[in-house]
Amino acid sequence: MALAQVATPDKVYLFRLHHTGITDSMHAFFENTLIIKAGIALRDDLKALQKIRNFTPNNFFDVASMSKEAGLGATGVKKLAAILLKVRISKGAQTSNWEAKHLNEKQIRYAATDAWISLKIYEKMREIVNG
Repeated sequence: MALAQVATPDKVYLFRLHHTGITDSMHAFFENTLIIKAGIALRDDLKALQKIRNFTPNNFFDVASMSKEAGLGATGVKKLAAILLKVRISKGAQTSNWEAKHLNEKQIRYAATDAWISLKIYEKMREIVNG
């Protein structure tokens, strides 16, 4: 895994893991029971992260699983964004070289949008699940 993305309501952070590895602060973040970490299809991402540095994942929520439980059927970012948020997102930079020495503007925009939209999807999914 070359890149980890973390979104808050105000900011998105991109971590170049193939340069930094999982730092002590990231390790603590992943294990923190008070901070919600949400994403889509997290199982493979968590396995990849644990290959870099072992940790006990705490308070991770897989939005794809939540979507299935809610009966939406869709599990991908693009489809969930369209269904839940009524927005269309481009996945054009998805398969670009994330291990490049420098990310280009398109990659940065894609990664930041992907993280931010995943947060918004999670928030909307919680509204649906919690009524």
